[in-house]
Amino acid sequence: MPAPLKSNIRFGVTGFQHGRIDPAKFPEPFRRMVHVHHDIEINFIERGSLTYRLGASPVTIAAKRFAVFWAVMPHQILSSARGTVLNWFHIPLPWFLGWRFRAGFRDAILHGELITDGDAAHAASDLEGVRRWSHDLRSNSTEFREIVLLEIEARLKRLAVAFDNRPRNRATSSVARAASDAQLMRAERMAHFIAHHFADGIGVDEVARAVELHPDSAGRLFRRSFGTNLVDYLTQHRIFHAQRLLVTSSAKILDVALASGFGSLSQFYASFAKQCGCSPSNYRNAARARTTSLASDFQ
Repeated sequence: MPAPLKSNIRFGVTGFQHGRIDPAKFPEPFRRMVHVHHDIEINFIERGSLTYRLGASPVTIAAKRFAVFWAVMPHQILSSARGTVLNWFHIPLPWFLGWRFRAGFRDAILHGELITDGDAAHAASDLEGVRRWSHDLRSNSTEFREIVLLEIEARLKRLAVAFDNRPRNRATSSVARAASDAQLMRAERMAHFIAHHFADGIGVDEVARAVELHPDSAGRLFRRSFGTNLVDYLTQHRIFHAQRLLVTSSAKILDVALASGFGSLSQFYASFAKQCGCSPSNYRNAARARTTSLASDFQ
C-alpha cells in the first residue's frame, strides 16, 4: 500500500483544458497535491506508464490506454515510468452530461470508476487522434476546437459501447473493485464500506464494526494507511456527493444535505463551507455561471 497522503486537497472547476507533458516534470508541489475538480478527465499515455492514487488505492494506466474518469474522485500522481508522455483533456461535466451517453457508462463514470480501453486495435488510431487534438487546440481556432470536441465525443461513445459489450475491459478505482476482492486489507475494506454507506448516517462505530475492529484501532489503521482520519474521509465522500447533486440537479439544498448523509442542514453548511470555501448555493450558482460562460464560446 502506498505511503499516506501528506498534502492538502486542491478543489476547483478547470473548464475545457488540455496538456501534453512528462509527469516527472510537474513541479514538486503539484505532484504532492491531491487534486479534485468537477471536470471529466481523459488521459492517454503515449509511452511509459502513470500511477495515480485514485480514491483509496493506486491505479496504473499503461501506455496506449485511453482512460477516462470523473475528477471529483481525489487523485494524485504517485509515480511515472521514465520518459512517460501524458496527454490529458478536461471536459466540463455539463458538456459530458449533454452528450447523452449510454446510462451504464455515464453512471459508472459518475460513481467513481476509471474506465480504460486497452484494445490494441485502437492504439494507433488513438495515438494519431490525440496528437491531432493537441495540435488543433494549440491553434486557438474556435472551429478546430469544435471539431476536436466532436471527435472526443465520438471516441467516448465508442468507449461506452465497448464498456457495455465487454464489461471485463475496464479498470476501476479501489472503491469499485473492493466488493469482489476478499483479500483486501482492512483499511481498503473500510474505504469500501464508507463509499457504499456514507449516505446512511453511519459513523466511526459502524465503519469499525464492518471490519471487526475497535473504533480506536480502526481510526489508527485508517490514518496510517491513508493519511486522513475516518471522520474527515467520511465527510469528504458526503461533500463530493453533494457537489455532484448541486451541479447535476435542481434539488433543494435540504434534500441535497439529507441525500448526502448529513444529519442536519447546519452540519451540512458548516462542513461544506469548511471544505469548499463557500455555501452550497454559491457553489451551485458559480457552477451554473461557469457553464453559461463556457457554452457562450460556441455561440
